[in-house]
Amino acid sequence: MNKYKTYQKKEYKLKNGIINSCVIFICATLLMFTGLMFYCNNFLTLYPVSQVSMMPYLNPNGIDEDFVYVTANTKEITYRDIVICEKDSDLVIKRVIAMPGDNLMIKLADDGYYSFYIQYSSKGEWQKYEEDYIKDKSVYQNSYENFYTMGGKTFEVDSQGNKYLHIADDEIFLAGDNRLFSRDCIKYGSVKTKDLV
Repeated sequence: MNKYKTYQKKEYKLKNGIINSCVIFICATLLMFTGLMFYCNNFLTLYPVSQVSMMPYLNPNGIDEDFVYVTANTKEITYRDIVICEKDSDLVIKRVIAMPGDNLMIKLADDGYYSFYIQYSSKGEWQKYEEDYIKDKSVYQNSYENFYTMGGKTFEVDSQGNKYLHIADDEIFLAGDNRLFSRDCIKYGSVKTKDLV
């Protein structure tokens, strides 16, 4: 009889242990979910991609529609970041090409394609802005050929057709990855950093 009671006590303790573990797991899961929902509702904003200017990296509408989560300024913006900017009462999603204080050159290469070159903080050597996220080089072909003014500013143009622009200290230069179908800083000029979302 005594062995039977001992066995019942062990079985009871085992059942209680499992039930307690399940209750703790469920409470912890609910707490994490509640915390995640609080964070998402207060610190993240979801924006649908509605333009083709960032294809193929970001796709608009349809089966492969992408969304961009924007966090509340948790880090400094830097080169190649994807940002959202308010432009003419619209929100546009673009990539950071040049930062405040930089000099920007749009250079025509021997192969007929254009590339960005940056003189960081307006000092030092010109460095090619590598855009390894663009796989189709045709987006560079002739996409800058006819632009000599930009947002009311005029590019300085040298004898080889290279275009130069200084980015003011309170501005940033953005461009879409799909250059042939992007309305960006090439067309309307650099944007104020205060207009970034």
